[in-house]
Amino acid sequence: MNISKYTCVKIIFVSFSLFLVFSFKPINPKTFQSNNKRVTIIADDSWDAKANMKGVEVFIYKLNTSDNSNSTIVISKDKGLLPETSLEKYSASMIFLQTNVLATTPTLAVLQKINGLDMKMYEYNYSNQELRDQQAIVYHTVKGGVGYQIVITASPKVLSLNRPAFDKIINSIKIN
Repeated sequence: MNISKYTCVKIIFVSFSLFLVFSFKPINPKTFQSNNKRVTIIADDSWDAKANMKGVEVFIYKLNTSDNSNSTIVISKDKGLLPETSLEKYSASMIFLQTNVLATTPTLAVLQKINGLDMKMYEYNYSNQELRDQQAIVYHTVKGGVGYQIVITASPKVLSLNRPAFDKIINSIKIN
């Protein structure tokens, strides 16, 4: 049997196309909400929610098969702030607590606007003998006398490789 070069290329192209079509799982958006429906965040369907915890609005996580670690995104709130509590004061007090416990300092601090909310963003690395090396991105915002802290935690490698996906999730946050 004699197959022409054109037919051979055509078979390879069709085979490769079929491989591409059937080898990737489609990523569907998944909405996660707080119990009172005031906080919403959208991630892909590879993320799962943890059970309700006091003070936590949303807690989602996923297993990273590349290094057998977890990535987490936790949105917590602090009710009853004094009316004069600014984002700067709230953020400074929260980051002090966070970094004091972890014995680290932020490597980056930036003010951002996400869906109409002013947010203070910090990045830092930490290591704990009982845990792995981790990198965290922390956002703070204040809305209607309530302070919100959004914390993304993952291994430095996972966070670096998937930063656009994490940014997309954070940019989906809505607080009503």
